[in-house]
Amino acid sequence: MRIHSGIGNGKEAGVDKNNRLMVEASTRSAQARVSIEDGQAFQVLSSDVDVSTSEQEILVIKNNYLNLKVVVTYMRVQTADVAARNAAAFWTIGLNEGYVSGGTAIEPVNVNTNSGFSAQDLACYDGSVAIVTSGTFDQIDRNFGANTRETYNKEGALVVGPGGMLSIKHIGSTIAGVANARVSFYLTDNGGS
Repeated sequence: MRIHSGIGNGKEAGVDKNNRLMVEASTRSAQARVSIEDGQAFQVLSSDVDVSTSEQEILVIKNNYLNLKVVVTYMRVQTADVAARNAAAFWTIGLNEGYVSGGTAIEPVNVNTNSGFSAQDLACYDGSVAIVTSGTFDQIDRNFGANTRETYNKEGALVVGPGGMLSIKHIGSTIAGVANARVSFYLTDNGGS
């Protein structure tokens, strides 16, 4: 029996001495695949936000695409000085609020420099100017202590569909100090890799 190439190049599949088909495979993360093959992987970073309220949005990503999903792979939150860290302080990450106004617009950066794609239909804001939201904040994660730096590896499990919004908030009893956040994500029309 012979196994011929299905692309018409006349080649046959190899078989090793144990009669096993000779194959080769490589693996890489979904974000790496999307970056290399589709050029649609991004990072967005807030500026250093002065913590000025007891509940402050640090970074907001609003998905205004009609047919693309934002697949979050990694998040980092950080308090850049001791004033924003105290026993009552924590980070919270949530979905489904609605953006009303405020914030400073920030542009996601495509991590594939050869791509040419931009995330033009995402509205991203940092909290350097107070952000006003409405609706229900569906909390999906919380980290007590608001330590110097925390990371969340979501590996694509967190998907923000069309019209959805991701919010990262710093909450604390001290309204002083500096905080920032970064989100790595890719865009897809099928919600997966």
